[in-house]
Amino acid sequence: MLLLCSPSEDCGEEDKDEIDTMKAAASVLAILTDVSRKICGRVLTTVQDPYSILMWLVANPMIDFQLRGVTIVYNIIKSDEELAKQIVGSPLFEV
Repeated sequence: MLLLCSPSEDCGEEDKDEIDTMKAAASVLAILTDVSRKICGRVLTTVQDPYSILMWLVANPMIDFQLRGVTIVYNIIKSDEELAKQIVGSPLFEV
């Protein structure tokens, strides 16, 4: 799900279908991270560089992506102290 939140290499700004898919994936991930500590842990461990994807969401110029990204990060931080330490110690927290 996290991989669907980030743009593909060939996604242009005019590709509305891909943008809608990324928004939907980020929305689902925000909901799942709110209800499951296990999902929060998997967000940070299942992809090679989750921080760059989360950074892309949080620092995106589109407010829809920013809101979803901040919600995901917030949910991860509130779910587990160890996960919170990982987030706080990453470049993501500097944004």
